[in-house]
Amino acid sequence: MAGILDVLNSDLGKQIVHGVSNETGTSQGKTNDVLTMAMPVLLHAMQRNASDTNGANNLLSALDTDHDGSILDNLQDLFLGGVNPFIIER
Repeated sequence: MAGILDVLNSDLGKQIVHGVSNETGTSQGKTNDVLTMAMPVLLHAMQRNASDTNGANNLLSALDTDHDGSILDNLQDLFLGGVNPFIIER
């Protein structure tokens, strides 16, 4: 899990923290703390869900249904706080 947490300390991670901090109106320190706690929890939950066929199918279905990948078209704005990743347009 250390590898994924190292991302937050990289230049890219600092940009992500800055962008999320701007979007949420919280301090960068608090944002970093929350992301540091949340990332392992979310990844562990996804790993647990994907560990059996039913869970893996549910995860894949959620990704197919709710995420079209378009957020990756504008990563710079996402990392700099110009895109809210929590809004899903349908």
